[in-house]
Amino acid sequence: MPLTGNFVAVRAVVNAMTPTGATNVTIGLATLRADSPFGDASSNDPDLQKFVILLTDGNNTQNRFGGNGSEGNSYTWDIDNRLGQACSKARASRVQVFTVRVIAGNESLLRGCATEPGMYYSATSASEIAPAFEKILNQIVMPRLTM
Repeated sequence: MPLTGNFVAVRAVVNAMTPTGATNVTIGLATLRADSPFGDASSNDPDLQKFVILLTDGNNTQNRFGGNGSEGNSYTWDIDNRLGQACSKARASRVQVFTVRVIAGNESLLRGCATEPGMYYSATSASEIAPAFEKILNQIVMPRLTM
């Protein structure tokens, strides 16, 4: 779905999602590329401040190049490396990256992905997600959706 301010439509798309048992955290950052499905809606206007909240509940276990969805498979290093590169690209593009690790996930990778150390959060239970998001929102001075 392209970027939109239509929260009803966004909720419908999110509610239609189903888990498949594998994790590819990198794909969450793919929306920042100009050639992504979001295209020009992800503006490169230097006057706009962009924020990403990258949340995961697991280690990278599969991507389109390989992996079987299981922890510790032989593709994990490659998948983690691609995530590190995507995080570096996001920061180089002036995107403020917040990361939230829920219960499981590569803590050092996610901590390193965040723009600053204070932009990494670790939730040890689902009940800690909302407080983490509240802290993140308090760090964002003037949030604004753009299309």
